[in-house]
Amino acid sequence: MTSEEFVAFRKRLGLSQTQLADHMGMSLRAIQDIENGRAQLRRIHILAIERLSLMLGSALGNLSLIDPTTLAEARSAAAIPNNG
Repeated sequence: MTSEEFVAFRKRLGLSQTQLADHMGMSLRAIQDIENGRAQLRRIHILAIERLSLMLGSALGNLSLIDPTTLAEARSAAAIPNNG
């Protein structure tokens, strides 16, 4: 994921930079730096926004918000019988 794709993902989720920072436990400045290419977009940031998309998509009943790979993984996990 590029910083441009990260911005597009945030906007698709309907979040401001401040809201995304709050959800991800980061500062606004850190989000701005990632989006402007001044800071490295790390795998942990990508995983966090993908997980956030799952949370928001589920809460809002809007599967189109969920990252496709994350959605496929969630569906696969949901199909596993609960034997516990």
